[in-house]
Amino acid sequence: MKILLDNYKFERIKYFDEVENIDLALRIYKSSEEFFNMLSEEETGKREKLTKNTVIKDLELTPSGIDYEDKFFGLVYSMDKNLVGVLDLINGYPRKDIMYIGLFVIDGKLHRLGHGKKLFGDLMHMARDNNFSAIMLGVLKENKKAQDFWKAMCFRVVKDNKTFIEMIIDL
Repeated sequence: MKILLDNYKFERIKYFDEVENIDLALRIYKSSEEFFNMLSEEETGKREKLTKNTVIKDLELTPSGIDYEDKFFGLVYSMDKNLVGVLDLINGYPRKDIMYIGLFVIDGKLHRLGHGKKLFGDLMHMARDNNFSAIMLGVLKENKKAQDFWKAMCFRVVKDNKTFIEMIIDL
């Protein structure tokens, strides 16, 4: 899969020792601390402090049966080289013809400026160029803002689990 975006630049982080990039990703995580608090409470039952290890865990985590080469975790920059967010894409999960968004976080100070919508538009275009038939993601049930955003992007619910909702958009 090639990550070529129309309005943004994607810089993949492949290794845990890319200290500068890990620090930049952590900065984005901290700008969206409300989301990560929901996530850590869901996973561990308590709020955990965001650290470099949080980012490294996300960088290294792959779904069962997915090769690390099919995971694209990295930083998103605007064309004028300003850091906009962090993105995690999985090539061919849960089926070969689906691109999975594992993480889509826009810098908190850039919320409601159109970056999420524009970046998602770029992802749809890129997914079509890579011959995917759909894009899929999971949203915490508690995260109503994210659910509303993805519904506004025309995602539909395919599975409603106890703690999260799986959503899909056909391309």
